Amino acid sequence: MDLNQLAKAQASISPNHSILIYGPPKGGKTKLVGTAAKIKEINRIFWFDMENGIETLLHMGLTPEEMAKVIVF
Repeated sequence: MDLNQLAKAQASISPNHSILIYGPPKGGKTKLVGTAAKIKEINRIFWFDMENGIETLLHMGLTPEEMAKVIVF
């Protein structure tokens, strides 16, 4: 397979990425989730809330569509 064929094959596949964010309390992880929810290309965010950060997200001014992207565990 030459590079042109590889580029065509890759263009036909929709990208699917995963990112794990880990850090100490008050590091900005929850704000990052809220900011990512505002990006139109991001469809879903799986969020494991261990520090009761839901309050932060609820006060970030997210639209109902943006809040629907965040799946909380």
